[in-house]
Amino acid sequence: MMEIHAIAILTSILLTAACAADPYRDAMTAGKARERAGDWAQAAQIYLTAVKSAQNDSQKANALLSAIGDLLYHEKDYKAAIQNCRALLKLPKATEAKKAQAQFRLGVALTRDRQFIAGIAELKKLSDMKSASESLRIEAELSIAQSFYELNSYKEALAAYQKVQAHKTLNPWQQFRILLNSGRCLYEQRKYEEAAAMFEKAARLDKITPENQSWAQGKMAEVAAVFRRDKDFNKAIGVYQKLLAMDSLGPDRRAAYYVMIGKCEYGLENYREAITAFTSGLNTPKAALPYRINAQIRIGDTWRRQERYTEAIAAYENALQLIEDKESEQTAEIHLKLGICNFDKKRYSRAKKELIEVMHVENATKSQQELAQKYIKRIRRR
Repeated sequence: MMEIHAIAILTSILLTAACAADPYRDAMTAGKARERAGDWAQAAQIYLTAVKSAQNDSQKANALLSAIGDLLYHEKDYKAAIQNCRALLKLPKATEAKKAQAQFRLGVALTRDRQFIAGIAELKKLSDMKSASESLRIEAELSIAQSFYELNSYKEALAAYQKVQAHKTLNPWQQFRILLNSGRCLYEQRKYEEAAAMFEKAARLDKITPENQSWAQGKMAEVAAVFRRDKDFNKAIGVYQKLLAMDSLGPDRRAAYYVMIGKCEYGLENYREAITAFTSGLNTPKAALPYRINAQIRIGDTWRRQERYTEAIAAYENALQLIEDKESEQTAEIHLKLGICNFDKKRYSRAKKELIEVMHVENATKSQQELAQKYIKRIRRR
């Protein structure tokens, strides 16, 4: 019985010694401990030192190099990541799957290091690697497309995104990226209508996050802003109307886009339609107060443009009631517009009162005060 007990003790001692002498096991234990402590650089150094002792064991070398790769990506040390991936690709006994993963990471690390041409060349090699999974090929093709975009090669980028779109296993996030970035490529080529259509498709995708929907909607609005800048108001209105048709649009953006439609109609001298749009912005449920105030002021501006001063004055007074900060620049703006409207209506005492109010508003601009003084002088000369 004592002999059996002695053998058990000896076996335990030998196993303990063997484990203690295993650099791979020690490195993985120590490295993970440093990772948990947030010391990524030290963890990577521990793994790297252990790779030398594991050169003849492909499984251990793969595990160590993969651990290093994870850390390098986490730390965004792409130059070191590039070296790490090349070392893994040179391992004689590395598995084909690991080589494909290393090939992908090499290409991505090069692009993130802004070595786009070299990165594209490495990523394209995945198409010849039978062990590369479908998902890996898709991500490689997306990275190639994005690299062309970063190189301002928008036609090549668009063609690359169209190539990825042929895959039948795309997840919603990948579909979103393809549509959104295709739209960006078209936008940069000034193909604005096609860009807007792509952004709309991205915004209407199922199973994407509200943040992504909002992102695509924002890109649609950028296209509309270009149309508005170029005074192509009807096209701008078309884009804004498509945005307003989306249930996911938030109340503030909804109010803002109604105002934008109003501005476009104003530019087309369709004043009735402009007031209708501004009123919709004003009455948008749950819209923040600044958006509603802006809409109300625009209503006043539109009446004033038609020399309908009574209606303009009523609209400006309503806007003034909405403003909480009575010392704001916007308050001064409304008093100034009220003064001018009353002046044009030949109600000079009321005009003077409003213009003097401009001078008393703490945050009135210099130009607002100068214009108010100009009108006050005109009243005094009468």
